[in-house]
Amino acid sequence: MKRVKVIVLSLCGMISACSSVASQTNYREPLYAVLLTKTGIQFEVRSTGCTKAKDFEVKVRAGNEVTMLEIERVKTDRCRKMPEVVSIFKRVDFLNIDTNLDIMFDNPFKIKNK
Repeated sequence: MKRVKVIVLSLCGMISACSSVASQTNYREPLYAVLLTKTGIQFEVRSTGCTKAKDFEVKVRAGNEVTMLEIERVKTDRCRKMPEVVSIFKRVDFLNIDTNLDIMFDNPFKIKNK
């Protein structure tokens, strides 16, 4: 009977651990490089094989003195390929943003390891 309790408790622990990992879908992606263009933003992120442009959402918050950009990953890359840095392009409408404002990123930046 004690063995059954241990197995049940172990299974409950594994299930709750899996659900907490799976719930972390939206988060600020660490960036390796960024390039702003007239039509959008090109950025480099870490991928394990399945990262696509549709996996990201670009949020633009224009303030009085600065424009904040945030790149959020909305779908986790669950492939198992050797990690690599890939380039992604997302279209962004910059027409409503004052061109005199400074632009800041809310994402962390990382350095590429070669």
